[in-house]
Amino acid sequence: MKVLESKEEILRKINQMMDEKVGWAKFKNHTVTKESIQRFGKAIDPANPLWYDEEYAASTRWNGIIAFPTFEITLFSGVLGDLPVPREWGFQTMVWIGEDWKMWRPVKPGDRIKVWQRRPQIIEFEPEEGENFVFGLVDCDCDYINEHDELVSSVKVYVERVYHKLPVYPPPIKEYGYTRDELLYLAKLMRGEKVRGDKILYWEDVKVGDRLPPVVLGPTTMVDNAIAFLFSHNVDAILSTRSFFLNSIKEEDFGEEILQDPLTGLYYIRGGPAGRHWSNRSAQLEGEPMAFLFGVLSKFTLLRTITNWMGDDGFIKEFKWRHMVRSYVGDALISSGIVIDKWIENEEYLVKIKLWLENLRGYITEAAIAIVSLFSKNKGLKKKIGE
Repeated sequence: MKVLESKEEILRKINQMMDEKVGWAKFKNHTVTKESIQRFGKAIDPANPLWYDEEYAASTRWNGIIAFPTFEITLFSGVLGDLPVPREWGFQTMVWIGEDWKMWRPVKPGDRIKVWQRRPQIIEFEPEEGENFVFGLVDCDCDYINEHDELVSSVKVYVERVYHKLPVYPPPIKEYGYTRDELLYLAKLMRGEKVRGDKILYWEDVKVGDRLPPVVLGPTTMVDNAIAFLFSHNVDAILSTRSFFLNSIKEEDFGEEILQDPLTGLYYIRGGPAGRHWSNRSAQLEGEPMAFLFGVLSKFTLLRTITNWMGDDGFIKEFKWRHMVRSYVGDALISSGIVIDKWIENEEYLVKIKLWLENLRGYITEAAIAIVSLFSKNKGLKKKIGE
């Protein structure tokens, strides 16, 4: 007879797993190549040559190309992976709640990046009899450090993991269909997107209440998911669908790669941990109406809104992003941003921006707060980034 583990024993195992994460990340220090920065920049923000055009970037304050903000998480994300919980808890769904970034300097070709990990944290745990088990986690708390032992950036990643004991039925949401006017409107916004580039945005010219020009994500397709997927730090592991299948075929019980429809009893293949982003059926068996977008696509769109507005000479010092509503494949999202504060601190001229994304269904799906450092007409560049 199988003996079920107690909640206390399971939590002990999870905490032990978290304890083992502390310290230098167990991967080889990564030398950032020019080609990796260029590929990422062209895929995420092809309108901005700062990320990939060497001749253009050589004349900027950076003296060469730099990586699009948050590029370093593609090297190593530090997320926990599957928690050691029993099958009796049910199947897991995970929501990437958001990320908190602090940035000290841009990533450049030739940087040799190492990662220091602080301990992940359980910030919420709600095990109730007869109910789902819900974990709110700081899944990753990392510093990215270069070969000079200088902090490049730090990030905290927040996720929610829910273990469902009973089948989850998707809400009645359909793939979004566009009117002619909506498509014309989106095209007009997209053609109107401007990259400030080498035209300096001075701190004195920014006013509280200024609006940032919108940026459009979509109308999305599976290609957008593929772009985000290919820049995952563990793409090789995620692509091992054959291994996921074989490891889930067991005599006693099938593993998590094998999904069973509670109505028909038939089995289906998940498609790996990211199956919910490719397969409508995988998404539906997790309680979603259809395949949905990787959250980082929304993050990149919000960051593009900032970089388009601030130009080559601005620098994002902080970026806090929260994901609130799923965005489904086929949706289009439009960013908005507004300046909510400005001040001078330690000889830096700073601006705070509030941003959000809204889809054509009428939902605000993401929100973010950013702090940006700008040049001053009066002081010039008195302090270098990272000092």
